[in-house]
Amino acid sequence: MEKRFKLWLMVLIVVSLIYLALTNRYGIYSVGQGVVIKHDKWTGKTQMSLGLQGFRNIEDYQEQK
Repeated sequence: MEKRFKLWLMVLIVVSLIYLALTNRYGIYSVGQGVVIKHDKWTGKTQMSLGLQGFRNIEDYQEQK
């Protein structure tokens, strides 16, 4: 019985660590004026994207500008 408990505890810890690693991929650095700058911790790349602020797609956003 005790071996099963240790096994389940170890499985729970491993699953929790995998979940945390997968959900903590991006670091958000700047949000303002409809622009989001985020850093990918896995690849080391930084990318900038538009926050569409209620628009359905990028074309609608560009038409408003």
